Amino acid sequence: MAKTSLAFTEARIKSIQPPESGRVEIYDTEVPKLCCRITAPGHKSYVVVGWDNQRQRGIRITLGNVSDLTVKSARELAIKTLSDLKSGIDVMARRQRDKTARMSLESLLSEYLASRNLRQRTQAEYSVVLERHFADWKPLPVNKITEKMILDRHKILTGIGTATANSAMRVLRLLMRYAHAISIIESIPIDVLSRARLWHKPKRKDRIIPSDRLAEWLEAVEALENIRARVFLLTLLYMGYRTTELRQTRWADVDLRANTIILYDTKNGEKHSLPMPTILHGHFKELKKQTGRSTWVFASEILPNQPMDSPKRSIKSICATTGIEFSPHDCRRTFATIAESVGVPLTIIKRLLNHSLDRDVTAGYIRTEINTVRDAIERVAQAIDNFR
Repeated sequence: MAKTSLAFTEARIKSIQPPESGRVEIYDTEVPKLCCRITAPGHKSYVVVGWDNQRQRGIRITLGNVSDLTVKSARELAIKTLSDLKSGIDVMARRQRDKTARMSLESLLSEYLASRNLRQRTQAEYSVVLERHFADWKPLPVNKITEKMILDRHKILTGIGTATANSAMRVLRLLMRYAHAISIIESIPIDVLSRARLWHKPKRKDRIIPSDRLAEWLEAVEALENIRARVFLLTLLYMGYRTTELRQTRWADVDLRANTIILYDTKNGEKHSLPMPTILHGHFKELKKQTGRSTWVFASEILPNQPMDSPKRSIKSICATTGIEFSPHDCRRTFATIAESVGVPLTIIKRLLNHSLDRDVTAGYIRTEINTVRDAIERVAQAIDNFR
């Protein structure tokens, strides 16, 4: 097909009509290797056609949209690009470097999330951290974020809370390490926090429900009118689940004949299957009468198609009634403490809590039978009931 050429002017470029399908290229008579590419939807861009000495092949390089470049600037950019190609400069590599140099923190997050197979909840958490603590940095090129900026922001976040500062900076750190890995930045400025020893040492919580108050706590829980909250709190204590994982349990993952529960959306990403202790059988059968039509075992009363939130009102009521201050995670620690007290081996406790065994070489050889796990969880349940 013959090459179409005309002397580019703003008016002529504007008047070019798009093809019915595909795309067409019209060349400039003044700079013959500059063309205007027009697609069927009407998109117009300037393209330079040259020879890539690095790859020994012809190459088309898009200079930009017609709406962003004048004819004069497109010609100047085309001449510069052709000169660079003739000199042996790797124009494509330079364009990639320029592109990455302009990458904003917000774009970096999008690229990072696209490169990882993360749970939706984790992706949402990272996005929230960026919006809440680094909103003014989101449009900034990543390579413009300096050590001083990080130190100043860390000081502000520490004023809000040490846990907030740590969690926010951890998200920023993983993004910056990713940026360094794909050559967007040459160094990792957030490493200044490690060099200056500014990461806050977390205070490990060790609160449990006291054994001498456990009977009182159980009585208060079982007196709750809200069956969702009642079964939820009892399951946390008798099975040691994490709060968020238990809230998102589906009826499809509960087998009331085999009396097992399987969690899929777990913290470590591994399927977690546990036998249900006998004491919970009746509670779950009763709960199914209430929420069995929903996907979720612990369905929201207001939005049945959504899992419920943590039952804060019921927890507050129990605290007020008994004087025992506790959080849902305290139930998990109480479960683990009682398991240890009745002689359940550490590897089985880890299995019950769904803690990763990857770093434990010996534990990696152990494949725990379901009957062993069932025996262990029943021993823990019996020990809890012995406090009544």
